[in-house]
Amino acid sequence: MDEQLIVARYGAPDSVCATAFEKWWLETERWAETLGTRPNEVNARYRVEPRGLVNGNAYKVMQYRGRIETELHAGNIEQLGLTRLIADWRFKALDWEFGADYGRFGTEFAMVSSGISLDALGKLPNVSPHGFVESAVRQSNAFLDATYGFAVMLPRRFMPACYVIGVASGEMPEEMVYESNAWMQFSARECDRTLRNVFGYNMVNPRHLDIDVGGQRLRDWICSSSNRGRIETQADGLLLWTFQEGDDQEAFLDWDYPPVAAVREELKRHGVFPWQRLPGVE
Repeated sequence: MDEQLIVARYGAPDSVCATAFEKWWLETERWAETLGTRPNEVNARYRVEPRGLVNGNAYKVMQYRGRIETELHAGNIEQLGLTRLIADWRFKALDWEFGADYGRFGTEFAMVSSGISLDALGKLPNVSPHGFVESAVRQSNAFLDATYGFAVMLPRRFMPACYVIGVASGEMPEEMVYESNAWMQFSARECDRTLRNVFGYNMVNPRHLDIDVGGQRLRDWICSSSNRGRIETQADGLLLWTFQEGDDQEAFLDWDYPPVAAVREELKRHGVFPWQRLPGVE
């Protein structure tokens, strides 16, 4: 099954501190190990590229842990990623089982993202897609003061952070390429008041619910129709806008889940998404 479940949360870049990276690394490894997907590769983005290490390159955890920890202790890392690559991966990005990223992206935003292949998830006897989402959200709470987030199932032709930071694959359906690359326009200034998209599982803050949709607040627009999902208050100050209805077998997490696709198209017509301004997007 060539699909992945992605969970991502966003916040301001100053919500990330250098001392959190090592703790995130250790806790994410422990969490991934309980999922049977202990990371075997690590990559990073450095403030100043150190000799012998290249920004974004993946290195074997067992061989390079000490080298990268040295950069962590020196405060030279801005973003850290962990991946469980399948042994016979043949240099194909889709051959992975688990991926997680944490860090800040310049002055624009900070994020925590996690992803797991549905093949790997299907082998876990006591973890459902919704259970993985809840675990990922809890795991990220300690490392980011988030103001926005989502969970969605997407094709596994790119790593989890690629959609989150706006790097699309040419093998994606055209509309997904546009949507993914539109995330490159994301900034901290927009993080707490602009919807980037709508998925089956959306973590929004109260300012999002004040967005104007045809002369009414988004909250009122959602509540005016049973086909537009429901809103639940979360303990961390965010609100959950979800489209799950009863026992729908996690289908609401599909990128093209029909109720979500209908809401997405209607909000496009209202001009809600700023990424409609991208060249080539009508």
